[in-house]
Amino acid sequence: MHIPKTAGLSVAHAFVRALGEDQCTILSPVINDSDFENRRFVSGHLVLSTITPNCWRFTFLRHPLAQIVSHLRWLDHYNEPQFEAEAAGFSTSTKAVIQRVRTTDFTSARALASFFAWLPEDSDVRLINVQAEVMARRFDRIAYRDVTELAEQAIANLDQLRFVGVVERMRRDLPLLFRRLDLKGRPAITRQNNISSRRKIDLRDPAIRRVLEGFVGADLRLYRHVAPRRGLFGSIGRLITSGR
Repeated sequence: MHIPKTAGLSVAHAFVRALGEDQCTILSPVINDSDFENRRFVSGHLVLSTITPNCWRFTFLRHPLAQIVSHLRWLDHYNEPQFEAEAAGFSTSTKAVIQRVRTTDFTSARALASFFAWLPEDSDVRLINVQAEVMARRFDRIAYRDVTELAEQAIANLDQLRFVGVVERMRRDLPLLFRRLDLKGRPAITRQNNISSRRKIDLRDPAIRRVLEGFVGADLRLYRHVAPRRGLFGSIGRLITSGR
């Protein structure tokens, strides 16, 4: 289950290197029984409830502040001239978000808050608590009373996955995943789809951090449930203060 901006393509390419291209389907629009008739690995941007086969399900989570910043900067890179042709093929709602991102000042907490206040509920672009929403088996935030309920449902659904890795611990977790699957050798860990805007969002700014935390509250609860504290949150703290 490839959650946006959680190193999903890097994970998928590790499986391609290990199994061969003919055994892998990346970014599939669905994952059903027929997908596994001649494939061993299938990935896609899907909610948990739509993965129907009796397969070995897994995903990776990323620190929510890093994830949402990466997603915003990824959207923003489509405003650069060399990527406009590619962006032209997106849905109307996605193009509207990209255009709105272009006019949003990434150095201003107030501007970022205004962007999220504008973001339509029915947009194809999912930015708010996307990791918890995927785990909670639907994208309907209105169905939950608050972020606590959303997070609790996401946490309750973790037992439907056989493995949940953490991006910040990729060099440990991806080899562990391969061992769980009895795949020989160490996985190749490469950066994929890392194109992003030249504009940055400075997470060292307390005001910006507070604004973004307000839109990933459920994701933070989910991440803190999954991620071991020992040896991990120190690196997260450095990532946040470095503004990467």
